[in-house]
This record gives sequence, structure tokens and C-alpha cells, in this order.
Amino acid sequence: KRQIAKGIQFLMLPILTRLFSPSDYGIIDLLATVMGLFSILMSLSLESAIARMWHEAADQEQRKKLLSSVTFFIAAFGSVVFFIAWVISRVLPEAITGFHDLENILPVAVGTALLLSISSAPQMVLRMERNIIRFGVLQIANTALSIVLALAMIVYFDMGLLGLFLGYLAAAAFVLGLGIYWTRNYLQLRVSRPDLQMCLKFSLPMVPAVFLSWADGQVDRLVLLFLLGLGVVGVYGAAAKIVMLIAVLVGVFRLAWLPIALSRINEPSRNVYLRSSLIGYLAITTCLGLVLVAYSRELLVVLTTNEYAGGYVVIPWLVGAQIAYGSASITNVGMLISMKTGGNSIAAALATAVNIALSLVLVAYFGMWGAAIGSFVAAIIFTSLLLWLSLRQVDVSFDIPHALGLGLLYVVASAGLISIDQYSADGSVIARTVLLTVSLILVLLFSRRSMGRTDPATMPL
Repeated sequence: KRQIAKGIQFLMLPILTRLFSPSDYGIIDLLATVMGLFSILMSLSLESAIARMWHEAADQEQRKKLLSSVTFFIAAFGSVVFFIAWVISRVLPEAITGFHDLENILPVAVGTALLLSISSAPQMVLRMERNIIRFGVLQIANTALSIVLALAMIVYFDMGLLGLFLGYLAAAAFVLGLGIYWTRNYLQLRVSRPDLQMCLKFSLPMVPAVFLSWADGQVDRLVLLFLLGLGVVGVYGAAAKIVMLIAVLVGVFRLAWLPIALSRINEPSRNVYLRSSLIGYLAITTCLGLVLVAYSRELLVVLTTNEYAGGYVVIPWLVGAQIAYGSASITNVGMLISMKTGGNSIAAALATAVNIALSLVLVAYFGMWGAAIGSFVAAIIFTSLLLWLSLRQVDVSFDIPHALGLGLLYVVASAGLISIDQYSADGSVIARTVLLTVSLILVLLFSRRSMGRTDPATMPL
């Protein structure tokens, strides 16, 4: 559901930044943040429990119990959360936020989060069954319908921000219905308490980590809101949507990698596979990230308006943060193997604390650029701590020196690309292209050396 949201937000960027002011777009960005929060609260990461338990289920009957128990629990618990949010929306909004229509928009946004949370269970089943076509259809349908229906509500019915989220709600309802229909053979009108308890035992220790990871990803916006105002949040949010080009690709990798990794964690060759996965992931995302950074200003101007153009300076650090957070799906494999998922919460808590501290200090001196740097540093700390915990819990190994080398290459090359763009006038595109080409060659040469070393006895630990 997160990848769907990111894809929709990116595709809507050129339209919404032309239909709404930076302040209104800041409100949209903050409401999208609220939807992410409620999705975490409603699902309790139970879709992750389905992924972990699916291949261990004895037969189809056991899988029926697993999916049915999780789906009905999310629906029931999520409905309670929705009701609480609806009550809060009636007593909180205008006095606190100054935005008079939030009492109508917030319930619609939270209702969308509820439908997407429920649909995450059948969608996970499609992933675990490798039913890529149907899973892909759901993603495309949600994206296309969200855009079409939202635009119809905004332009044709003149419903403004409320129409935007009503379009999202209708699309989420369609995707939920189709997902349930396609997994109906695994659904039954009965909840298995032992299966539900087993899933909650796995997922609940992860909830603080997921929540803190969400908070870590939103700290920058909240700090900017309180220190610099909604207009800056809108500009920053527009730049962050450009970064979603990388975020969606990272999400696709995680969707594809997780089922394969879980099916191989008990094989003798798992360490070779994990090392290759990490270096391959970092090499590909670093190359794609540098291409995006090199031409970020031009891309931002084309997709938005001149009001948002100054946000390009934050893109390198937000791209780096996305790459680092994506690598965490590999570096936390020790917790998946041992099923001791509490370490995720420790890593997330530390990363969030660092992000808050850095953002509060750096925003005062560097504006929104400081918020982006705080997010980048926090992401590095998060994935590094997960790696350390994995190495302590389970016998796994990674090519750490080469991973650090790729990270350093990204930072140096990104800083160079942005410096050229800021301090060079004529010919800056040519200079950036030359530096980009050299950087890509170095990344490929550096990663090729690591990928070619597959003998565990010769790999650094």
C-alpha cells in the first residue's frame, strides 16, 4: 500500500502543484502523512506476519486460517481506530490547525487508510503465491483510478481538497473488493485464535519500529512546518515527490526480494545470496539515484512550477535516505531468521531521535536543506544498526567494505553534482553529465569487484 501511495503522489505532482498553492500543497502532503500513520495503526504490520508464516503453513487449510484471521482482525481493529479518528476530527481541527475543512477531509483520508490496510492482507497472499499479474493489476488499478477519480472530483465537481481524497477513497474500495475476490479461495468466515495470536506475536514487536520509521520519515516536514511554515513544507514536499521515482523502484525491489529471500533463508548458500543482494541493490540504486540528482532541478521545474524550483537542493539527501532505508530490508534479515523483531524498534527509535535532533539544529541554519540532511543521516544509522543486530543474532555475513565504499561514492558524487548546479552558470548541464558519467563508471567497477567474489572464505565479514 505504501508503494501505491508513493506512485500516486508522484503522478499527481504536476497536476496538484498547478491546481493548488504551495500552502495548500503542504496541507495535502501533511494529510498523506496522516494516512501513513493510520495505516500503521490499523494493520499492525500483520501483512508481514502473513509473509513470514505463509511458506511454513502445512496446507491450504492452514493458509485459509492465516489469511482469514488477519483480514478480519485488521477490519475490526481498523474500524475502531477509524471511529476514534472521526470523533477527533469533530472536536480538534479548526482551532488547532486553522484549516476549516479538515473535519470533513480527515475522516475520508483515514477511511482510505482503513481500506488500504485491509487490502494489504490479500495483496500479500498474491505476492507470496507469485501471482505477479494480479498483484500488478491491483497496483495499476489503484493508481489509475485514484488519479482519474480525484481529478474528476476536483475539476468537474469543484470539490477542492475534499474531492482529491474522495477519489482516493473510491479507488481504494475498488482495489479491496478485487483483492478479496481474487483470494476468496483462502478466505473463510471464521477466525482462528491460535493463528491470530501467532501472527500478532510476530508483528506487534515490529509495530514500534514501523511507527518510528514513519515518524523518522515525517520529522523533516513537521520541523519545517513549525519553524518555517506551510509554504516551505509544500516546496519540500514537491521535491520529495521527485524522490519517489527512486522510492517506488526501491519498493518494487523489496516486494520482489522478500518472498525469494524468505524461501532461501534456510539454504546453505544464503550468505552468498545475501551479500550479492546487498551489493547489487546498492550499485543499481546508487546509479539511478545519481542520474536523478544530476538532473533534479530540470525535472522539478518541468513537473511543477517556478514556485517549487528551489527544492532541488534537498533531493540528493532524500534520495540517499531512500536508498539506505531500502537496504534495511536486506540488513535486517537476521531478525527475520531469528523471528526476534524487537531490534527493528531499537534501530528505528535511535534513528528518529537523531533525525529530530539534527533537524531542529540544522533547519535553523540551513532551512529545508538541513531537514534533508537529518533524514539522510538517520537512514544511515537505521540500516547500520539493523546490520549490526543481524550479525549478532544469526550467522550471516555481508561485504561491508564495499557497501561503505558505494555509500561514500554516492555522497561525494551528489555533493559535486549539486555544487556544479549551484555555482556554475553556462554549461552546467555538460559539467554535470561528465561528472555523472565518471561516477557511474566508478560505481560499476567498484561493485563488479565485489559481485565477482562469491567464495564465502574470501569475503570480508
